[in-house]
This record gives sequence, C-alpha cells and structure tokens, in this order.
Amino acid sequence: MNRKTFWLLTLFEGGLGVVAFIILCLTHRPIPLLGSTGPSAWAWGIIGALLTYVALASGLRFWPYLQRKLTGHIQQLRQLFMPLTLLQFALMATLAGLGEELLFRVLLQSWLDSWMPISLAIIFSSLIFAAMHWLSLTYFILTLIMSIAFGLVYHATQSYVLVATWHGLYDFIALVVLTRQAHWLLPTTSR
Repeated sequence: MNRKTFWLLTLFEGGLGVVAFIILCLTHRPIPLLGSTGPSAWAWGIIGALLTYVALASGLRFWPYLQRKLTGHIQQLRQLFMPLTLLQFALMATLAGLGEELLFRVLLQSWLDSWMPISLAIIFSSLIFAAMHWLSLTYFILTLIMSIAFGLVYHATQSYVLVATWHGLYDFIALVVLTRQAHWLLPTTSR
C-alpha cells in the first residue's frame, strides 16, 4: 500500500466518525460513552477483542472449510497491508473502531431502534456494516456475525467506548498478525 492509499483509507475511516458525529449533534442525539459498564468499558473492550481474535484464529487454523474460503483474501490483505508500520496500523484501527462504531451503533442502530424492534435494528445495521466490508460471502457472514455481537453488546451496555475499543483493538491485532505472523492463522503461509 502506498502512502496515498493509506491516507485515503485513514481519512475515510475518520470521516465516517466525523459525519456520524455531525449528524448526532444536528439531531441532538447523545453519545453514550461509558454506558452501564462505567470505567470498565475499556477492559471489556479489550477482552472482547482478544476473545474475538482467538475465536477467528482458531476457526481459521482448525477448520479446513474456513481456511479454503479465506486463504485468498488473507493473502491479498497481507500483501496490501504488509508495507505499513505498527503506528499506521494503530492509527487506521483506532479510527475504524471510533468511526464505524459511532456510525453503525450509536447513530444507525439507535435511530433504527426508534422505528423498529431492537432485534431488527441490530440486524439491519449489521447487514449494512457487513456489506461495506464485502470480500466474499464467507467474509460477509463472519463480518455480519461480528457486527451483530457489537450491536448486542452496545444495546446491552449503551457503551460506545466498549464497542469502539473492541472493534479497534481487534482490527489492530488482526492487521499485525496478518502481516507479521500469518503462519499463526494459516500453517501453510510463510513468515
């Protein structure tokens, strides 16, 4: 990935958050930072990211079907992100967690919840989230499941900090492992 592409992706992720923030301000909707979790939101977000990564990595490592379906994507993403530094990963992942969760959970899911049952609000916002991350049907389904988990946790806790931490840290771990330790995910991948 060249510098221009990196900055375009980073600005896009940050821009999602800015747009969501402006809409929230214009519509006088609150941004529930800690929700019912209080200061432990950070810790729960870290735990969520670690558990999600372990679950996905275990599925990739030990489930041949998932390996077959995602190996090509992993190799493409690895080549794309390989040139980036840890600081660039941190910036991109942080902005993805902050921006996407502000847009999909705090704004979209909460708005849909005012028009329909929460179960449908979570499903619809998660379908849009997964569609924006489309690489294949398998990747879409995995992203949809993860988004539904974010949506359920956000609904239960009303903690933006928790889901943004979870999402951002998961992305950071996934990017680092993908580019620096891909053999952890796929035994046939060279270091």
